Amino acid sequence: MIHFSIKDGLLNNVKFTKEDNHLILPDEVTGLDYQPFLPVTEPFTLTLSPNMKTSFTEMLSESITVLNIPAGTEFTCSDCAPNYSPFFCFLREINVSPENESCSSFNGMLLSKDGTILYACPADHQGPITVPDSVTKINDRAFYGCDQIKEITLPPSIVEIGERAFADCKSLTSINIPNSVTTFGREIFLRCNKLLSAGPVSASSKETSEEKAGKKTKKEYNLEFAFTSVIPDYMFEGMRKLKKVVLPDTIQKLGKNSFKDCKSLEEITMPETLTFDAKLFKDCKKLSVQTTASKEFIIQGGFLNRYQGTATEVTVPDEVTIIGQEAFARTNVTSVILPPTITTLESGAFLASKIEHITLNSKPQKIGACAFSPHSLSLGKCIYPHLAISNFSKADHYFVAKSFVEHSKEWDYEEDVYKQNISFFGKNLLEKAMYSTTFCDLLMADMNLFHEFLSHQAIPLSDIDNVIAHFSNQKNTDLLAELLQYKDTLFNTEKGQKWLAKEEEKAEAALFADASEMSVADARKLYKFKYKDGAVVITGCYTKEQSWVVPAKIGKREVKTLERDAFGGRDILTLAEYNCTKNLPNKKTVVISEGVSELCPGAFTCINNMEIYLPTTITSIPTCAFQLVSNLRIHIPDSVTVLEDDCIYPYLKAKVTVIAPIGSCAEAYVKEHPSDLDFEAETL
Repeated sequence: MIHFSIKDGLLNNVKFTKEDNHLILPDEVTGLDYQPFLPVTEPFTLTLSPNMKTSFTEMLSESITVLNIPAGTEFTCSDCAPNYSPFFCFLREINVSPENESCSSFNGMLLSKDGTILYACPADHQGPITVPDSVTKINDRAFYGCDQIKEITLPPSIVEIGERAFADCKSLTSINIPNSVTTFGREIFLRCNKLLSAGPVSASSKETSEEKAGKKTKKEYNLEFAFTSVIPDYMFEGMRKLKKVVLPDTIQKLGKNSFKDCKSLEEITMPETLTFDAKLFKDCKKLSVQTTASKEFIIQGGFLNRYQGTATEVTVPDEVTIIGQEAFARTNVTSVILPPTITTLESGAFLASKIEHITLNSKPQKIGACAFSPHSLSLGKCIYPHLAISNFSKADHYFVAKSFVEHSKEWDYEEDVYKQNISFFGKNLLEKAMYSTTFCDLLMADMNLFHEFLSHQAIPLSDIDNVIAHFSNQKNTDLLAELLQYKDTLFNTEKGQKWLAKEEEKAEAALFADASEMSVADARKLYKFKYKDGAVVITGCYTKEQSWVVPAKIGKREVKTLERDAFGGRDILTLAEYNCTKNLPNKKTVVISEGVSELCPGAFTCINNMEIYLPTTITSIPTCAFQLVSNLRIHIPDSVTVLEDDCIYPYLKAKVTVIAPIGSCAEAYVKEHPSDLDFEAETL
């Protein structure tokens, strides 16, 4: 006896006895309540209602063995991967009415209506599988967990095989891949533990059915493929029991990750002219390849994939042009002689090895990341003097540069390498702050190298201030004085002037960017502020940017006031460090948005080297609004009609420039204070 209930068209509370093994849902069922079949423990056949809409995700059950989908049922296939779920492990057959408009079936498998996509083969399907000629795509996980299937035949119409399409087909011993396939998903044959060999389609496989009649044939390989020129991406990925692969002589390319995680692969036969990326076989620890030199070296087309000998001193054959990834990893080799034919050292080529000496007979054009152990002084001594920093991967620049600074005299660097390294510092190294501190420490420890860098102008324009700050913090006044003089000289060169002009253009472009509104969260990263009378009052600033805009709004509230020390104490200069009567490069720029209407006394205190743009909503500047300032350029609009006495109070008589319209109150104020202020006419 079968018991169930229907509420608002939804089926629930399904219960039936052992004798009842076929549940036919009545026409009044339009859908399923939450997992109504989970309580059922006995195997049964389910026929859906012709008036319902459903999918596998709504009908989870460990007991359904046959699923019938009538004409009127709307069955969603796009999200279906029933084999990936433990709830359909006993599903053996899916039958769809030919009149159904949402899907179709073939030999118990679920297909799209037009038969071009194979969505699912039931996990408990018995016997060999022949996919129909109409299918062009095997969906993700379509055969996942079909552990009873031993043989699958795919038609030449297939162009795409989805992710893990045949994963966990643990009994599968025979499958063919037609050359029509152009797209492979990831881990197609994951844990197909009986697929031990792969190779081109054998002669017996090409025989016609008439030729095969009356004789028992056996395929040469478990996995046969018809590819003649390219092995597609991911083809063998995850085949952890695969031991042997034979590639036809016509193969010209191996796809990305095509042999990833093939941990048991012992033998591969491939064309001698085929070249490949060493990463393809990085997981194949048992791999042996037919070699062109000796059994010690695995070489294909000039590519040294691995050294598997036991010698401690090795001479690499002249035919090798590329040393592959980890080619000498975990070997006993301590000394290597490279031939003059070497052009490339792949990432980690000599990493994780015992090598202490390498003889270079050429300068490789490409050196991958961590090709050598960065901490080996013996390796550094025999390599770095012959290869410039720029030859190495960016990941290794720091270690190579550090070795150059520490050992440039004792390691006998080649003259051209030495010059290239000096130049390299000026173009690259100091761009990263993590390098600057170490570099500065090394310069302070070697006066000769310090003067060498200054003479070659190798400390870049963009980083000179960082270096000066570091020397100042270390209280190294002698070297600091030399650096300040170097800076003056540098910025007076044609190159320095061009750089300054370019930086000013960048600042101008960023100045008037739309900063009309800023979120509260973002504002708290840049400013201290409080609320007063429904408006925002800025009380401090954190930003270290070169230029920034004070917003008109923070959240939904308008910014009205800059309180005392809103921009206080930023980068105060002392006479011991700079001559503050000079205009210094690298000015910071502050634009105060329209809407801000009040500057409090001390809003800008102890600041220097800034260009400040005031908005037209400010009408007065109070006493000491700009207090103890130096090297400032202040843009004051003609909306400002009141400038109180000492509203601009320079530090130690340093000049401050006011930029304002001719005839404005600001111009009149400057004329009253000619010893402290300079005037420039505002230009549109």
